[in-house]
Amino acid sequence: MKYTFFLFLFSSTFIFAQNDKIEAEQRIKKTEVPANSIAWLSASFSNLKKVKWYSETTSQIKSIEAKFKWNQINYSVEFSEDGSIEDVEIGRKLSELTKTTQESLTASFRQFEKFKLSKIQEQWTSDTGDKLSQALINNDPSLITIKYEVEFTAIIEGSYSLWEGLFDGNGILLSKRKVKLRATDNLDY
Repeated sequence: MKYTFFLFLFSSTFIFAQNDKIEAEQRIKKTEVPANSIAWLSASFSNLKKVKWYSETTSQIKSIEAKFKWNQINYSVEFSEDGSIEDVEIGRKLSELTKTTQESLTASFRQFEKFKLSKIQEQWTSDTGDKLSQALINNDPSLITIKYEVEFTAIIEGSYSLWEGLFDGNGILLSKRKVKLRATDNLDY
């Protein structure tokens, strides 16, 4: 009985801890990035310039992220620590999404008392890096899974906070978690 209670307590703590997103990024040099990440990026994006590399820790999971502008659109490409591609996130405006997706997103947000959209990213994933690369090169989303990562402020659970929602390709809310911002030593204006 004692072990069952401990297991329940441990499991509950783990589940509730996953409801918050705690993210830290630190700029790194290209020489610190796995070669396979650099090679995948070069093969998937032609004439790429000014890539900024970051070491990222999100809720204790480490990854490497490349941020850049390509064809006047903001991109964020995430790799595992060993350099394997995880996903590509493309900055979007609500007006750039299909009408159906816009309507579903808007309907999902109506459940909150107050809300304001901060950032929308179209998230492209695939079971292989090759398919993801081909989808980017050929602009062919049929090869991948599309989801949307949306940062928004809203009154949820009694407090006005920054949240991140994950939505499916049709704009239906799959999950949400509160974003915990790191305290900074500098004043932010």
